[in-house]
Amino acid sequence: MLREIQVRGHVLTYNEHSEGEKIFIFINGWSSFQYFWRPVIDSFKQLGKIITLDLPGHAPARVPENFDHLDMHELIEIESEAIRQIAGGKKVHLIGHSAGGFVVIGIAAKYPELVESVVAICPAVHGPVRGFLYPVKLGYEVLQTSLMSFIQKAVMVPFFSMELFFSFAVKDKDEFFERPEIQYFLKQYHKYFQLLDPRVMGIYLLMFDKCDLRPLAKNVQIPTLILVGKEDRVVPAEHGIELSRIMPNSRLIVLENSGHVPILEEREESIGLILDWLRTQKDSSIEVVI
Repeated sequence: MLREIQVRGHVLTYNEHSEGEKIFIFINGWSSFQYFWRPVIDSFKQLGKIITLDLPGHAPARVPENFDHLDMHELIEIESEAIRQIAGGKKVHLIGHSAGGFVVIGIAAKYPELVESVVAICPAVHGPVRGFLYPVKLGYEVLQTSLMSFIQKAVMVPFFSMELFFSFAVKDKDEFFERPEIQYFLKQYHKYFQLLDPRVMGIYLLMFDKCDLRPLAKNVQIPTLILVGKEDRVVPAEHGIELSRIMPNSRLIVLENSGHVPILEEREESIGLILDWLRTQKDSSIEVVI
């Protein structure tokens, strides 16, 4: 059942998928939703209480009426306060993808008393925004926000626009789109994709273009698994590799045959690696290439 919480004027939503003593909170990436975790969430229920939580402004989450700016510290604060409410004072295990990976590392750095362990999947780390997202970011800088939002909304509605995003995000788009379970996933995902507020997504892009997580990340002592795809064209694998070099209690795994969504591209391999690490949490900075 979808539940709502309020934090600093934001309305965030979360879902509890199982029960247990330990709490595992999954946070999706930019322009994504809790539904992103649907294909894999059952594999983690054995661990305890599994919860999926929005990023602020990512539907069905809602922003305040006067929302027109966001910085990395405010984003981390909003999510950490939400986690405090959800967990009721208990420590949690955090799993985040892309921008969600950025957030979980930031929370571990600023509020280690909240966190047992961190899994960051293809985490964004610092600006500037590059690659195929650069023209979108540039549009928000050059054009009026309302005009760019109108353009982006028109582009986002067709199904092929979402497919185009995933075609950039994965290593082998032909193999990816041919899989029946992915076809079903994308049809359902598109329903949520159309609910995105382009203005809010633009505010996020402008934030990520100028942010830098590294000064915070180097202070993280909590056990952290960093999982990246070698062929990631959205957030280059170098972001995760650089994180592993400055975070003393981290382990890096680079998946050779993945892009930006390894838990969908190499589902069984990724889930197995994450589960094994969560069960052991051995300290290691050794890179593992699969």
